[in-house]
Amino acid sequence: MARWPDTGTVVCVNKNFNLSTAMAVAALFIALGGSAMSASRLVRPGVRGQDGLSGSPGVPGRTGTAGLYGEPGVPGSSGQAGAQGASGASGGTGTAGVKGATGATGAIGPVGEAGSAGAKGDTGNIGPAGPDGPEGPLGPVGPVGLTGPEGPIGPAGNGVRPYSGVFVSTVSQAVAPAHVIVPITYNVTEFSDGVTLGSPASTLVFAHAGLYNIQFSAQASKTGPGVDTMDIWPRINGSDVPNSDSQITLTTATDRTIPAWNFIFNLSAGDVVELMMSSSDGTFNLLAIPPQVGPVRPSVPSMIITATRVG
Repeated sequence: MARWPDTGTVVCVNKNFNLSTAMAVAALFIALGGSAMSASRLVRPGVRGQDGLSGSPGVPGRTGTAGLYGEPGVPGSSGQAGAQGASGASGGTGTAGVKGATGATGAIGPVGEAGSAGAKGDTGNIGPAGPDGPEGPLGPVGPVGLTGPEGPIGPAGNGVRPYSGVFVSTVSQAVAPAHVIVPITYNVTEFSDGVTLGSPASTLVFAHAGLYNIQFSAQASKTGPGVDTMDIWPRINGSDVPNSDSQITLTTATDRTIPAWNFIFNLSAGDVVELMMSSSDGTFNLLAIPPQVGPVRPSVPSMIITATRVG
């Protein structure tokens, strides 16, 4: 037991104080003005006496000033994860982010199986014609087609068109009476192009001007005896052509001969040409013979005449 300096307060020191507590009390005693000697008595343990009666509880002291915050303690170890909470409500759609750069093209995948054919689409417009392709090889010659109808005569070219006509007589013609001029006639037109059989039937009419070659062939005979002559010559537009007569002679009633020659005439369009005949015996004739058999032979015209433009 010690009296507290300047206060007269008696301090009882329990012999059960530990050293650190006793040292603290002594230091406080000295700080309040007590002597070191008295302090040493404070910390010197005495003989434990009997426990005194418990005193009445003292009046609670005032709450002391809050002490300074201590240093943060060492973080505790993480606790176990709590159970997963319920999902929260979906948030609103955020603003679209900036488009990223296009990635590199991936490798071409394998070709898939062919799909079934779709429905046929409408025919599109005809596109422009492409360029001509190279000429292919010559194909085989096809069969000859049927002959088409004859076309109309085309216009005259720069050259000379060979207008012509072929006319015959299939009947016998008498050169009678004697010493009378008789025109030779025709009753069949074999061909006609620019040269036609006129009227009377002894006339050949030339529609185009030009140089013409006129040829004839007759079969002359007579039925009377004796030596007789026959003349044949041309006329143009009713006038005898100078230096154009030819003469034949028959000596018996069975004689036959073929008078045949040609003329070259420069004619104008519309000119008319005839062949005339005369004899010294009224039994002269131009003889026509019908077709014959044994062997089969064609008929013999009494007169054949042709006219062809040559220039």
